[in-house]
Amino acid sequence: MNFLKNLFKKEKQQKEEFHTKHPSNEALFSDEWEAVPEYIPTSSENNEIVSVISAAIVANDQPKSRFVVRSIQERNPEAVLVSMIATSIVAGEKEKSQFIVRKIMRKKEK
Repeated sequence: MNFLKNLFKKEKQQKEEFHTKHPSNEALFSDEWEAVPEYIPTSSENNEIVSVISAAIVANDQPKSRFVVRSIQERNPEAVLVSMIATSIVAGEKEKSQFIVRKIMRKKEK
């Protein structure tokens, strides 16, 4: 039992050392790059239509309730385009695969 505990303790220590070796790379990376948001605020012309439709859908289940729409956002077209291009390129090599784009970054303009 002690043998297994010692074995796992060594692995944890090695992982911690690996993460602390290059903290400066993250600082450089964050200074030059900015995240592309997945969702952006909608234009004011669409707010009324979207809030009425969403309140009507939700009110179907609870007709005596009151709903307040706090914010309305839409998918960022830039993020959608970049994720589609990136997954298409990667899917060209592995056709029967699924991919999830977790973060999109762009270089900051100077």
